[in-house]
Amino acid sequence: MSKRETPLTLAYWKTVGGTLCLEYPINHGFSDSGRRLLDGVILTDLPS
Repeated sequence: MSKRETPLTLAYWKTVGGTLCLEYPINHGFSDSGRRLLDGVILTDLPS
């Protein structure tokens, strides 16, 4: 993650709580595309 995105993601996560998964991989199902990562996924129904 970038130097600017990480603090924003962490600050938001602290306000909503839950479990934070940083740089969560996603797959579009195409073998000729590069790896894609989400900045973060917050699961609010799970404990911190």
